[in-house]
Amino acid sequence: MNKRQNDLKVYFCGISKNCINNIEKNLIFLDAFSKKSSFDTKIIIVDSDSIDGTKEIISNYVKENKEIEFINFDLKKDNLENRIERIAKSRNECLKQIDNFNKETVYIPLDLDIDLFAYTNLEEIEKLINKAIYFKKNNAIFPFSTPFYYDIFALRAENWVKINSQYWVTRLKKYLKFGSFFFNYFFIFRHQIRKNDIKSDTIKVKSAFGGMGIYYFRFYPKNLKYKISSKYPLDISEHIIFNSDFDLLFIEKSWNIPAPPEHLEYKLLTNKQKLKYFLRSLLYDIKN
Repeated sequence: MNKRQNDLKVYFCGISKNCINNIEKNLIFLDAFSKKSSFDTKIIIVDSDSIDGTKEIISNYVKENKEIEFINFDLKKDNLENRIERIAKSRNECLKQIDNFNKETVYIPLDLDIDLFAYTNLEEIEKLINKAIYFKKNNAIFPFSTPFYYDIFALRAENWVKINSQYWVTRLKKYLKFGSFFFNYFFIFRHQIRKNDIKSDTIKVKSAFGGMGIYYFRFYPKNLKYKISSKYPLDISEHIIFNSDFDLLFIEKSWNIPAPPEHLEYKLLTNKQKLKYFLRSLLYDIKN
């Protein structure tokens, strides 16, 4: 397909850290999209301190694919213990490379530890980008992870998750000795639902992510960045504040991404395993 002759540009901005299992699959897809899409596309990868071979795979791939920009971002010197701050810094480093100011822009952040394109193809991603452009106002589209929606901490949606689950779980575990399982279940596990549990094809949200998003800017703001909550830096996802600047956000139920199993620790267990999980949690509470 021929490139569009207009001012709109699509930026894929991926962040990686120890993504050895999925990094090459994602790079292959992104490279193919860049070459076949009707959009003018730029791919930016920011790696922060990978030690499992991810960095080497990206470096070797970039040598053969010059259209991919690789940023080796050293965060070890910053000695950051806060995962949210590490992620925000990596995403902001990626945003610095966007130079489409005062023009239509599509910004697509990626978590490259997930096999992001396992359940989709080039044409479907292009359709989703076109859908974001169609609204002609700042908006974002997010995927529904499968087998369960996992990214509860970035989600805010009516009749689903309206509170800061991370904040409440952390505080309750700190002040109440027993009940860690019930805190996790009430604030996190029970909200990790299957897509068939929601009847609507699109789910309007105030914030979401889920490994990937498609953001459309009618005019790209030069000073756009991810910010850390000054009040709750350890408990508010970097996307919560970022997403507050958008007019329309929704989850597209037909767009699916694999949920990382480590984020579904309880949901993927059999009933017998769930009972053992509960007992282990109770024993942990007693010992600590």
